[in-house]
Amino acid sequence: MLKNYFKVAFRNLWQNPGYSFINIFGLTIGLTCCLIIFQYVAFEYSFDRFHENDSELYRVIMASSRGGGEEGAGTYTPQAMGSALAESIPEIQLFTRITPDEPIVSSSLDPDRVFEEKNVLYVDEEFMQMFSFPLLSGDLQSALKPGTVLISQTAANKYFGTENAVGEVLNITGQVEESFRVAGVFEDVPANSHLQFELLLPMENLLKSGQYVDEPEGGWHYNNFLTFIQVNENSSITDVNQKMTDVLMAQRGDILKERGFTMRLYGQPLQDVYLNSEVHAFGGLQGSYRTVYFFSIIGLVTLLIALFNYINLATARSLDRSREVGVRKVIGAQRNQLISQFFFESALTNLIAIVLAIVLAELLQPLANNLWETEVTLSFWTNPWLPVTILGVF
Repeated sequence: MLKNYFKVAFRNLWQNPGYSFINIFGLTIGLTCCLIIFQYVAFEYSFDRFHENDSELYRVIMASSRGGGEEGAGTYTPQAMGSALAESIPEIQLFTRITPDEPIVSSSLDPDRVFEEKNVLYVDEEFMQMFSFPLLSGDLQSALKPGTVLISQTAANKYFGTENAVGEVLNITGQVEESFRVAGVFEDVPANSHLQFELLLPMENLLKSGQYVDEPEGGWHYNNFLTFIQVNENSSITDVNQKMTDVLMAQRGDILKERGFTMRLYGQPLQDVYLNSEVHAFGGLQGSYRTVYFFSIIGLVTLLIALFNYINLATARSLDRSREVGVRKVIGAQRNQLISQFFFESALTNLIAIVLAIVLAELLQPLANNLWETEVTLSFWTNPWLPVTILGVF
């Protein structure tokens, strides 16, 4: 029976090439646009979700207002805040401070060949425990100790070529002017990480130099650092937010009151950092929920247009096939058999269109990446929800 359904369906497609081409071409173009758009949407939503502890990580935000005015949110915090929060709040497991630099860098192998690095971060030792940036070589225990540096695989190739980079020396001239021993090489940072960096330097070296050596007010004066915290799995972030605000007020309450400020601290979930364009920090990647919602709507509208076009063509052609239905009934075809035949023909048309759309979407993906400045790769097709989505569209 199925063989007969397939034979009849294929014959109808073949004998009506104009109708078949318009139907399949319309569906293919609509589905291709949807796939490309939803690849972009999926990529935007995937930011920072590859970290093993992503649901436990938060960026500390300082929200302040003056004289009852509108509240503004900022990401930069004092250097002393992280340690004060960790010491006072048992729900906080780990913390790390992050601040950027753009130093001049050269290797000990070729000191005359220098580079201006744009993606360099000073971080605390706990950074590699909190975030999932795997080491390809080196020892995690000694990583980010004073006088050491972690570099990406790309940076290792740039400075040391095929040589083993671990144990070699990089000369850094920026906020800190020192030589650092390479303690490890990590995988290049994924494109869907809002933090982008090539070198990681120890925070302790930074705090022992320049303006931070004798910073006034016990390290609460300069708001030059991002602070990330990792809370216990079952902790209430609402309770943590209140405790963080209490710690802040214990340290800065009198000064803030004197200046007419009210201030509170709260944890912004890591998964919300990239798409929340209202709160952003230094040169990390930044997206927007509004843009993602807009493209999602465009994708759905494109799909609906393609489907309505298909339905209209199928409805119009049903009049031409009424004679065929009559003949089939005369020779004994049952109602359920006729329904099955037409469903099988629709399924075959949709299946051809979906296969062509997948191929076309993959061929056009490099162009879409250039247009949207994304880096969607073949790994998108391994996403477990993709087959379910395609089946639902089918």
